[in-house]
Amino acid sequence: LVACESLIWEKGNDLPTAIRVLAAILLAPNNPTVRFTTLTLLHNPSFDYFPHTLQLQVIAPDLTSIVSLADPYRFVYGYKITQAAPGGFMLSTAFTFTVKQLGTHWIQAYLDGELKTQIPIFIQRA
Repeated sequence: LVACESLIWEKGNDLPTAIRVLAAILLAPNNPTVRFTTLTLLHNPSFDYFPHTLQLQVIAPDLTSIVSLADPYRFVYGYKITQAAPGGFMLSTAFTFTVKQLGTHWIQAYLDGELKTQIPIFIQRA
């Protein structure tokens, strides 16, 4: 899971390029809105053609308030190169929300309803 300013997807091979990887966001004095994109990469070492659901959310510094919730995304792991390699899946998610609380927010990824990973993103005024 990585947060960035934007993503570019190459045509033909579906490879993403993350532009300006973010660990912190500085808000302009009169701007309460934050925008960023996440890239989530999942790998499954076992052969798995079952459907799964991935959902991302951003949690406020109070660790209880959900400030942004992405729609659940259903997928099946892909095996483009060979079935001998781990299955893979990539998802980009755009987030835009009004910041009500400055500080460390947490971007969380839930796979089939279970928290799999999370990363911090620090939001403050410039």
